[in-house]
Amino acid sequence: MLRRRGPVPEDVATCRELSRQGVAAMEMGDWSQAEILLRKAHDTSPADAETCRYLAEALWHRGAADEALKQMDEALQLDPADASLTVRSGEMLLAMGDTELALARAEEAIRLDPKLPAGWALRGRVFWQRNQSDRALADLQRALEFAPDNADILLDVAVLYRQRGQTSRCLTTVHHLLDTYPPGNEPQLALMLEGMTLAELGRP
Repeated sequence: MLRRRGPVPEDVATCRELSRQGVAAMEMGDWSQAEILLRKAHDTSPADAETCRYLAEALWHRGAADEALKQMDEALQLDPADASLTVRSGEMLLAMGDTELALARAEEAIRLDPKLPAGWALRGRVFWQRNQSDRALADLQRALEFAPDNADILLDVAVLYRQRGQTSRCLTTVHHLLDTYPPGNEPQLALMLEGMTLAELGRP
């Protein structure tokens, strides 16, 4: 076993370094440079799942959705047991309107990791897009069991409550959402939702 843990092959080491630089560029907001570095990393070692994933994100940011999905599919083939990767693929599919395949990815992610909030949230959003609000709300609430302070999920639940006419529950959820931010840093959308909900409750 010690012999098998020898030095990392040069192509793999180069790929990892280029990928690290690409991620750093992404974090700095330099998406074009990130894509260049990640393409080089992928060319150096095409079988690296993380590189495929990061390259997909860079492509997605540029608007090259089809190519991004292709890279995500490659990443999933290389690492099919990664639940978070499965979720991200499903999120991209949902954004492109493919609810059927997005639902399949959500259910696969839940199977891989039943405690992953993003898996339940993805399935809830798929049901929401399909106008199945009961199932959507149930899954989003399940996601909150594992991530009670997740701002994105709280916002979705609040909006869904408002769409369903459950105004008081919407307001309670919005207040929970606002409490997750430091005073003065609350997002505009959450404050607008609070105002509209108060108006609907007759509290102008």
